[in-house]
Amino acid sequence: MVAPVLISGVGSGLGKFFLESIPCSIGIFRDADIDKLAEVDFPYRAIIHCAANARVNPDTDLYQFINDNVLLTEKLTRVPHQKFIYMSSVDVYPAIENKIFYESDFLKYSQAKNSYAKSKLLSESIICNLSESVFILRLSALLGIYMRRNNLIRLLFEVSPSLSLTESSQFNLISYDEILQFINLILNDRVSEDIYNLASSQSIDLGSVAKIFCKEVEFGEFEYKAPLVSNLKASQLVPSFKESSESKIAAFLQEKISHFA
Repeated sequence: MVAPVLISGVGSGLGKFFLESIPCSIGIFRDADIDKLAEVDFPYRAIIHCAANARVNPDTDLYQFINDNVLLTEKLTRVPHQKFIYMSSVDVYPAIENKIFYESDFLKYSQAKNSYAKSKLLSESIICNLSESVFILRLSALLGIYMRRNNLIRLLFEVSPSLSLTESSQFNLISYDEILQFINLILNDRVSEDIYNLASSQSIDLGSVAKIFCKEVEFGEFEYKAPLVSNLKASQLVPSFKESSESKIAAFLQEKISHFA
């Protein structure tokens, strides 16, 4: 009997996609009784920790923010498991223009760009100290059928979108499918435990996307720029990471357009 894979955060997004795509998997939500989950006679084949809550404001509900993004991670490390796979973010890297970041770079908590990035660093530290077989996947921006209707999706699918982000805002895009490929390699013992930047080789700005699709867009005032990261380690294992963000948009539209139209 193959031990099941435990996946957190299956109500939406990446966690929901993994639950549908990974055989012999069990899904849990953020409010799951972790103590009950720990009462098993066997270790789970892997814990894939996707659950996070970027929407709660730590200035207005600090406990909820900590509980959803940090304490849940610590609780999950208590559940018997063979591997712990954590969905982190490239946003843990500081905002330093023109610097390329590598997984081995030392990161200072004080330099993380926002509270959410800080929570990712905290969770990474918890997992590295409390789990034995750790895989930290620092993800860039995602493209997949269960993604929220964010600025990019609105730009792609609305006729005359009004966005909150600037024209120069840049995204580095990867697909749900690529992350799944990488996780399957981990589950099949073809990846060494480590930290991996899962990102494309080139980012794209919203202004360029608007021109490609001939959209009249009202841009906003907030700016987001994905950090420059080396994806060498990940792309040696999943070659499609070598492709550009623009090519990921084209593939996404070809496969998933009916879901968002």
